[in-house]
Amino acid sequence: MGLFTNVVVHGSVNKLDKLVKNSVCGICNLKITTGIQNKIFTYMSYGLPALVSKNSFPKSLVENKEAIVYKNNNQLIHSILKLVNNKKISNKISKNSFKSIKKKFGLLKTYDKYQHIIKQI
Repeated sequence: MGLFTNVVVHGSVNKLDKLVKNSVCGICNLKITTGIQNKIFTYMSYGLPALVSKNSFPKSLVENKEAIVYKNNNQLIHSILKLVNNKKISNKISKNSFKSIKKKFGLLKTYDKYQHIIKQI
């Protein structure tokens, strides 16, 4: 049992659907940037607000509109509490992130990019 009884930390999970259902946000608190974007985009595709460290925030997103950016642990905690206590902000970030992921990385958009790459070969 951990320090906080109401916090659950999961290891590798194959199917996120059940875990995401009652989640407040997805936290991307890594100090490295390699591979982090997949984690962020996965949270966004589920409509979860993503909390992303400043150094791993992808330039393809709009800061604090499509994902919440934090610089230190105090800002991270403040952002989590803000989402818990203000459902309007939480829902707004969720909607913005979900729309963004569909627009920028939807199936047709991805297919078009692959078509373009294949034609160049």
